[in-house]
Amino acid sequence: MRPIVCSLLALLLFAGIGLSADKNAKKKKGTAVAGTVKAIDASTGKLTVAVKVKKSTEDKEFSVDDGVKIVTFVDGGKQQASGKDGLKDIKTGEKIRVLTDEGGKVISLQVGQAPKKKKPNK
Repeated sequence: MRPIVCSLLALLLFAGIGLSADKNAKKKKGTAVAGTVKAIDASTGKLTVAVKVKKSTEDKEFSVDDGVKIVTFVDGGKQQASGKDGLKDIKTGEKIRVLTDEGGKVISLQVGQAPKKKKPNK
């Protein structure tokens, strides 16, 4: 009787681990690329970003659709835009962070540096 119970427990344990691995495999996240804006074409929605890779710089080109959320941090404030119209406000030389999904499609752009939160004094 004891070997049967131990076998069933082992089977349930391994089945649970296998299901857990499947769930984690399906939750792939996209990537974030940070760099400097090199070129912008608002009419076609093309954005070229100079990204540091180890000791060299590499240019990466992204396509911005109308559904892409663009957040710009200026003078401690935050401005939001979307799509190709939002590219008109971005200038070459600005710091940018591009978020993409697992397929490489651009989800959102963050231009500038978000203001740091102030820590409360104790």
